[in-house]
Amino acid sequence: MTDSPVKELTVFFPFYNEEANIESTTLKAVEVLGRLALDYEIILVNDGSSDATAEIADRLASQNEKIRAIHHETNSGYGAALQTGFRNATKNWVFYTDGDGQFDINQIALLLPLAEKYDIVNGYRQDRQDSPIRKLNAACWGCFVRAILRFKARDIDSAFKLYRRAIFDHID
Repeated sequence: MTDSPVKELTVFFPFYNEEANIESTTLKAVEVLGRLALDYEIILVNDGSSDATAEIADRLASQNEKIRAIHHETNSGYGAALQTGFRNATKNWVFYTDGDGQFDINQIALLLPLAEKYDIVNGYRQDRQDSPIRKLNAACWGCFVRAILRFKARDIDSAFKLYRRAIFDHID
């Protein structure tokens, strides 16, 4: 294990119809977190999937005490899945990324050293694989957020984020 400043870490993934990705994403997270944190948990948030995502999540949780599966009965949307993950996190630091494997969980090691100085560490995509119109939309939204909110994030839409859990203690 490295000398990470983050000793306790919750990692959660929102999943919706990700039967093809949930197992590989989760097992990769177990492998990576075993090297990076003294104490960790993985939360699999199944957002009302209609495929085998729920069954796979339950099987993974039954095989590893560090994994928990939480299920929404119906699809409640991405925001609700994020809320569920944050509300159920028990460790001092909370990281989330999408459950479709679009991000390399190994890259979390690049965020952890920044946790010594910041309460929120926002990853970004260097080579965003989106359509030109989607890239334009993201660029405009990013400019708006930086100008109005004075929030300095390179990729505001990136789903690769690390938070100090204590910042959520005052949010209902």
